[in-house]
Amino acid sequence: MTGRAKSTAFLLATSCLIALPSAAFAQQAPAPAADKEVSDDQAREIIVTGSRVATNGNSMPTPVTVVTAQDLVASKPTTLIDALNNLPVFSGSRGQQSNPISAGIAGAGSPASNQLNLRNLGAARTLVLFDGQRVAPTTIAGIVDADIIPQMLIQRVEVVTGGTSAVYGSDAVAGVVNFIPDKKFNGIKLQAQAGETEYHDNKSWKAGIAAGTDLLDGRAHIEASFEHYDNRGVLDRWSRPWNNKYAVVGTGAQSNPYYLLADIRNNTGSFGGLITNGVLKDMQFRSDGLLSAFIHGAPTATSTAEIGGDGYYQSANMVAPLKFDQLYVRGDLDIGDDTHAHIQFARDKKYNSLRVNWPALTGLTMSSTNAFLPLAYQQQLATAKQTTFTFGKILTQEPRLQPEITSDQIILNAGLDGKIGKFRWELSGNYGKTTLHNNFLYNQNNEYLAAALDAVVDPASGKIVCYSALTGKRPDCVPLNIFGPTSASQAALDYVFRTTHFTAHTSTSDINGSVSGEVFNTWAGPVSVALSGEWRRTSYDSTTDADATAQPNCATDLRYNCRSTTLTWANAFGTRTPVSVTVKEVAGEFEMPLLKDAPLAQSLSLNGALRYTHYSTAGSYWTWKAGLDWHLNDELRFRGTISRDIRAPTLNDLFAPATIQTSNAQDQLTGANPNAPSYRAGNPTLKSEIGRTKTFGIVYQPNWLPRFSLAVDAFIIEVQNAIVEIKGDDSVVQQACYNSGGTSPYCQLQTRPNGFTDKSAANIVTGWFQYNINISKVRSWGADVEANYQTRLLGKPLSLRAFLTWQPHTVYSQPGLSDVDMGGTAYGPTPLIASPSVRVTLNQGIDLTDNFRVDLQERYRNPLKLSGDSTLYVACCKVGAVAYVDLNLTYKVKVGGANGEVFFNVQNLTDREPPASAPPGSTTPGAMGGWAIGDDPLGRSFNLGFRLKL
Repeated sequence: MTGRAKSTAFLLATSCLIALPSAAFAQQAPAPAADKEVSDDQAREIIVTGSRVATNGNSMPTPVTVVTAQDLVASKPTTLIDALNNLPVFSGSRGQQSNPISAGIAGAGSPASNQLNLRNLGAARTLVLFDGQRVAPTTIAGIVDADIIPQMLIQRVEVVTGGTSAVYGSDAVAGVVNFIPDKKFNGIKLQAQAGETEYHDNKSWKAGIAAGTDLLDGRAHIEASFEHYDNRGVLDRWSRPWNNKYAVVGTGAQSNPYYLLADIRNNTGSFGGLITNGVLKDMQFRSDGLLSAFIHGAPTATSTAEIGGDGYYQSANMVAPLKFDQLYVRGDLDIGDDTHAHIQFARDKKYNSLRVNWPALTGLTMSSTNAFLPLAYQQQLATAKQTTFTFGKILTQEPRLQPEITSDQIILNAGLDGKIGKFRWELSGNYGKTTLHNNFLYNQNNEYLAAALDAVVDPASGKIVCYSALTGKRPDCVPLNIFGPTSASQAALDYVFRTTHFTAHTSTSDINGSVSGEVFNTWAGPVSVALSGEWRRTSYDSTTDADATAQPNCATDLRYNCRSTTLTWANAFGTRTPVSVTVKEVAGEFEMPLLKDAPLAQSLSLNGALRYTHYSTAGSYWTWKAGLDWHLNDELRFRGTISRDIRAPTLNDLFAPATIQTSNAQDQLTGANPNAPSYRAGNPTLKSEIGRTKTFGIVYQPNWLPRFSLAVDAFIIEVQNAIVEIKGDDSVVQQACYNSGGTSPYCQLQTRPNGFTDKSAANIVTGWFQYNINISKVRSWGADVEANYQTRLLGKPLSLRAFLTWQPHTVYSQPGLSDVDMGGTAYGPTPLIASPSVRVTLNQGIDLTDNFRVDLQERYRNPLKLSGDSTLYVACCKVGAVAYVDLNLTYKVKVGGANGEVFFNVQNLTDREPPASAPPGSTTPGAMGGWAIGDDPLGRSFNLGFRLKL
């Protein structure tokens, strides 16, 4: 090719990539065309995820994206999973920057677990494989924490974005993510790196070693790796100047629409303590024991939220600290000429912690003769004939609620494979187990709090003691002084706030086998068939010393702040006696060529699969898949699939123990924030979800532009009988109840004293309920685009790769509720996670010299609505579009006889701030929100490190 032709080709490719964001469809990649570590000859031998009979991703009807580990770590060197989530087909994945929560941590497992989420259909609908084998659930919610995957010896990751339950079983509704290890690695690899942000926080370091060698004259191979990662996180949500205490006020009604406002404070309490009724109303303790006027901020459409003033706010962490150690060992042995054995073991010991919120002691009832209250104020209350007063305080003397979670995860796989004639066979056994320990530091004991707040003078000694101590019920009670910013004694704080513990075990045993091969030839080529069978058993149990159903006996000695709905612990979990599910499956798949070298069909093949699955809990199901692959010629190819898939309920869905947590959701009827108990339990009557997926794609690899490929794949996904957790405190569910005047079945998800029309403070909600039920229908559609081009610029190797996902709608439909469209929105009803409708990732890399390479990555998302519920009114503001640029510089070096490289990576090169936002109805800034999930709140970040191969 001439220099002019090269320049023309480059301009055409660049124009195509620039035009991608405005394309009408988005796509999935043609398989290993861009895999730098796999040659063309090797690629023909790769067994690509999504089929047990296909051997080449370019001849598969199901869209597959292949990304090398080398490319992933070049774009984001923190962890392989973080880098994978930059692909736009992933959306709503959980990780370190997910909103910190207290309720539900037991169900989620580690709150900083990396849970891959394809198309934002939920991590439970994405199947994770390691070398083609199902990875056992590593959280008690039945979801895989992808940090269990050993990273140093991963060769590539294959992502299938189509339903493949007929091939791999349950959970593959949105698709499959398969991590492929380098099973023939020889030598030694070393790596080390460290990083931090421009604000000198989120400090991290990582170090690892991997080694592999052949044994027994090449008939055996052994390899192992160990990696340590330590990220200190960002513990203060206000550590960035742009985060100006944003909240969304209003109720979403036409008469009171949602507004996004800055500098919001909650006026139900203050940092020193606020009296909220009676003769001393709106007086606060700015200093210990001395009252002064409470300065109100400007009012908003929510009565408890004000702009400025002396009200309080929270400060949860921005990034949860994370630490893990990964160990991986694999051994292979050839037994004769046609039989091969292997065994592999992986272990991930992981620690992370959160800083959730300071104790919010709001709505307290205090005695007007409380011994810590100065006498002058007691006399004022007595003159007004006021025996009690209400009080609110944020107790910043006590550390924020701090769950510390340790998980120990192992996966063990052993297997045999071989060849008999034309047929290949495999037999594998898998075992996975996770032990989760949750130490809940500074957990509030409401029983002890009620006792400690009732301070009186002991007539015998003249000392201040608890009323409970005088009665003889609680001689160890330590009275708590909350009248001032620093008034509490450490002994009293230690009495009220304790460390509680939760331990859970999940384990999976799995035996599976398959046989595949060519059974006969037709005029168009050989017909391949695969038969497989699987048996697996998953079990789960949990214990706790913070009983979720424990309640104090208020009648004995607790005169105030103890009601029939009071729970002993502010954050409680449940004990689950062992439960299990057994699954039996048989499946068949075929690949049949229909035409070859025919007019308008260089080749045409049909792929099909059928699976029968029986669950001991949810019954029996058939799943199937059919796909057509049509190569019109060397340049143009069409492909399409249709499938029926399932997602079985997890053990946590079915048998989650009864728990009670405190919800800080706003009561949409009265406008108050009651911190009412929320009751949750499993539902053993759940059945499997049924998914139907259709894909249609075009792959174009023009002869006139060598090493360029473009694929466009449209998709339609519909999930019937979808399992949805209906939460009574969700604003949409609340409004459905109130709009019905109390006749809606959703009114059964809350309790209040005076029905569902009284909007007075006397009718504040007293309890919420939440359940999983097969009630929802989920519909999503859109397209994926991937373009790849490799050329030379000014004589230097240049690679370009573009990914785009267009997913305008993800609609959740429930009887009695308006549809909720999570596509293109920033927030949704819990637990739904909203996501952009346009997501783009562009990768460019150029070798400036033989030793120096520059890689750039650009990530873009489109503007977002605040809510996907069309019945809610939002007066302003869209969450603006945002794009980030990441830079990676790599320099190859020689260390003795070893090859190495030094790299310097800058995330968010332009220091782009995320557009400000907050969840609708969340009127206490700092508890969550401030930016949309998926945006970068950290600012510019740096990583410096090296890799060395001996």
